[in-house]
Amino acid sequence: MIQGFENPIRNMNDEDIALALSVTLPICAELYCGIKKSDFNESVLIECINYIDNNFSNIGVIEIKQAFDMAASNKLNNVDLKAYYGRFNISMLGDILSAYQFERNKVINKLLDLHERNEVGETFINEVDHKNFIARQEVIYEFKTELQNVREGKERKYKDWSQIRVHWPRILIDRGIIELSAKRKEELWEEAKKLVVAQTRLTASDYTNIYEAKGARQILKQFENPKDQTLKQKAEVIYGKLYVWEFLK
Repeated sequence: MIQGFENPIRNMNDEDIALALSVTLPICAELYCGIKKSDFNESVLIECINYIDNNFSNIGVIEIKQAFDMAASNKLNNVDLKAYYGRFNISMLGDILSAYQFERNKVINKLLDLHERNEVGETFINEVDHKNFIARQEVIYEFKTELQNVREGKERKYKDWSQIRVHWPRILIDRGIIELSAKRKEELWEEAKKLVVAQTRLTASDYTNIYEAKGARQILKQFENPKDQTLKQKAEVIYGKLYVWEFLK
C-alpha cells in the first residue's frame, strides 16, 4: 500500500500505464478467476485499463494484485469472488478496487496518525516530523500533478519559474524526484547569478521607491566584493526555482 501511495498510477504516462496493467490484469485473471493469460480477452483488457486510469489512478499498479489477494482472502467488505463465477469484467474490477480503496485509506491514515514507518524508511519521532512528512508528500504530489499536466498539455498552475515555491527544490532534489546533469546545473547557476544582478540593478534604478533603490545600490556594491556572500545567497534561491522549472517549462 505504501509503495502504491508513493507511486500512484496518475504519475505514470499513458504508455507505462498500459504496459504495466496489461501485465498485471491477466495475471490476476489467471490466479483468481482461473482464466489463462493466453485466453484473456484483449478488448476487455483495454476497457479495464481505461477504467482503472479514469477511476482508480490514485492507487499504484503494484496494489492491483494485492486488492485481488485481499478479496480472495475475504478481507474486503461486500466482495465475494465466488459470486462472479470466474468471470473477469469491469463490474467485478470496480467492486474489488472500490472495497480495497476503502480499506487502503483507513490503513494509510492510521499509519500517518500513529507515526509509523513511511515508504522511505523514516520513523516519526514526534508531531513535527509527522507534519514535515505530510508537507513533503504534498509538495511531491503537487509537482507530479503539474508535471503530468505539462506532458498532457493541460491547464498549468505554474507559468513562470518565479512562481515556484522556495522550499520545493530542496524537497524534490533530496527525495531524488528530479535530477539534472552537472553541465546543466552549472549553466543554471550562472543564469541565476545573472538574474540576481539584473533584478537588483532594475530595483536600484527605480526611483519611485527611494529606500528600495538605495538598498539595491548598496547590494550591488557588495556584489563587487568577491568575498561577499550576498550574491551567492540570493542566487541560490533563484537557482533552486530554475532547477525545478527545468522540468515544468
